[in-house]
Amino acid sequence: MYGRHQQVWLNGVDLTTVHPSILLQHINEGELKLAQRWNDRPGGGQMLLSNQFQQKEILIEFAIRDGRDYDRRLEAFTAVCQWAASGGWLEVSSRPGQRIYVTLSQMPTIGRLREWTETMSVHFMAGWYPFWEDITPMTASVSGSRTGTISIVAPGTAQSTLEAVIGSGVKSVILANDATGTEIKISRTQAFADGITIDHDERHLMRIMSGSAAIMKYRTGSDEILLNPGVNMIRYTLDTEASVRLTAKGAWL
Repeated sequence: MYGRHQQVWLNGVDLTTVHPSILLQHINEGELKLAQRWNDRPGGGQMLLSNQFQQKEILIEFAIRDGRDYDRRLEAFTAVCQWAASGGWLEVSSRPGQRIYVTLSQMPTIGRLREWTETMSVHFMAGWYPFWEDITPMTASVSGSRTGTISIVAPGTAQSTLEAVIGSGVKSVILANDATGTEIKISRTQAFADGITIDHDERHLMRIMSGSAAIMKYRTGSDEILLNPGVNMIRYTLDTEASVRLTAKGAWL
C-alpha cells in the first residue's frame, strides 16, 4: 500500500485531473501470481516442470470530495469510469520511469455513490504481461558488420525479452543469447529491403516485421530471446553487412 501523496497515470492522464472532486487515496499492488506445472515422478511423488508468472492486480482507491451533492458525485464518478474503461499503460509515482499494461477488471457500482463517506476502488489486471517495464529502454548497436557480439544491459529483477532492428538488405539473421539458451533465426531467399524489426505489441506478443509487412513465417528457433537482469552478450550472424540495434525494456516484479 502506498501513501496519500502518490500519483497515478493511465495513458498519460493523471486520475486527479479528470475531475476536481477526485481524491486519490491509495494504490495497492497485489503480489504476482505464480502458476506451477507438476508431473508424476517415476517411483512415486511429483516433480516441478515449470514456474510461470500469470497476473498482477492493481487497485486504485479514490474518494469524491463533494459530500452529499449526488449530481456532482455522479459527474466525478462518470469521469473516473471514462478514464479507466479502456485500460492501457499505467504509471505510478512510486515506480518512476516504469509502466505496466493493464485492463479494467472491476469498477464500483453506481449505488456506492450514495455512501458518500466510502472509499471506492478501480481494479486493474495485468494479465498479458504481468511485469513493469522501463519507459526509456536500454539500447546497444553496431553497424557495417556481419557477425559478432553485442553487450546490452537488461534492467529489472526478472527475465525479459529482447527487441531488435536489423538494417536493410539482409536475407538471413541469427540472434542468440547463450546464457539463456535462446536463439531466433529469420531467413528467406530474397533480401528484406526494409530490414527486419523484432518487437512486441502492448500485450507483449512478439511481432516480426519488414516495413509494414509481417514476416513471422520466416522465423525459426525459439520465439523469444530471453535476457537475464544485468549484462547480456548477444551473438548475431548476418549474411551481409548491416546495422544491428538491440533494445531491452527490462522486467520488474
